[in-house]
Amino acid sequence: MTSNYNPSLWELEKRILGGDALTTAELSIAAEALHRGSIDDKLLASQALLRSNDPPAVVAAVSTVRNLCQAALAAATPGHMNLIGVLQLIPPENFRSDPVFRDFTLLAAGFADRDIRANATLVLARLARAGDRDALAKLNAATSDSDPLVRQNARFSLSRLSG
Repeated sequence: MTSNYNPSLWELEKRILGGDALTTAELSIAAEALHRGSIDDKLLASQALLRSNDPPAVVAAVSTVRNLCQAALAAATPGHMNLIGVLQLIPPENFRSDPVFRDFTLLAAGFADRDIRANATLVLARLARAGDRDALAKLNAATSDSDPLVRQNARFSLSRLSG
């Protein structure tokens, strides 16, 4: 399987996950990918920037992810397979206050791709925790999904809500 990701973005992501802070130059590389990279690069750069704890970088990444969600909503498609997973990194204050993230998550929960549905259950829990009844209903419905991974993620997400 080939990847469309820029290898330098993978390195940035690995550094952040390893606990390293990004330099100004590295933040610039990721920020540049938000504007000129492929969708793969935009998502990977968004992940790195959202984990960076650099406020301007986080704002730029949230904006990029929002635009990708908005485009997916307009087309009524899941967009990129990893888009729903990136929503787990959106800061709570941005996630709860923006209906685009909510609407995309609710839409993704019904897509045919089981991996997207499975990841959507994890993001639905964020909405349900904030009192979103539609998200809670979709999460409960996912416990009866035809796919075992989706059911497992839904049960896990619900257990986290009650625990």
